[in-house]
Amino acid sequence: MITGFEQIKGTFYNQEDLDNQYVLGEGRSGLNRPIPLVSVSIAVVTNHRQQYENIDQIVSEATRVKKVCKSVNGGIICANEEVV
Repeated sequence: MITGFEQIKGTFYNQEDLDNQYVLGEGRSGLNRPIPLVSVSIAVVTNHRQQYENIDQIVSEATRVKKVCKSVNGGIICANEEVV
């Protein structure tokens, strides 16, 4: 999925934006700033190494793994066991 997305991502932007690896646009603060190009991050939680007792524990672990994914520039798959 990530490879396919990366292949078509170039059609979303002009060459200058691709070269810069960002677009200029209004951020959440309302100010114009560089905004990274869109990417796909997939966070996966498994129970191979840890058993979860309830949905809240799974949600908490998914939130942690998602933060790890988002800290990486570009498309990535992260799992609670390792980065794939």
